[in-house]
Amino acid sequence: MGDITILRAGLIGAGIGASRSPFMHMTEARALGLDLSYELFDLDHIPGGVAALPRILAEVREAGYLGVNITYPVKQAVLPLLDTVSDDARALQACNTVVFRDGASHGHNTDWFGVINGRRGYSLDRIYYRWIHTYRYGRNW
Repeated sequence: MGDITILRAGLIGAGIGASRSPFMHMTEARALGLDLSYELFDLDHIPGGVAALPRILAEVREAGYLGVNITYPVKQAVLPLLDTVSDDARALQACNTVVFRDGASHGHNTDWFGVINGRRGYSLDRIYYRWIHTYRYGRNW
């Protein structure tokens, strides 16, 4: 019987205890035939809080995580900790996705894509609300 590879990813942020991200990502992975562990790193419950970000990034990288999602309040603080930053993340001065590949950490921003494409089928009031909610609070809803 072949080895079972468990893929690891997670979310780093504050106040994320009720996040639906683990359920959402693990359900999608399972539908694709993948075994994914998606863990929350809630800075409200980690000693050092936001100041622990460099340590957490180093630990997940060393542990073999594929990457982590980044949310409030560290989307800007993570930028100088990364080996490379995409043009989008640099232009927006915020990173919400870190991928570990080839021994390096690569920062990206996918928020803008969600904002642009999320507006399809929504009224302008709903678009404005989503925009403000995502960028003011750094969280998707």
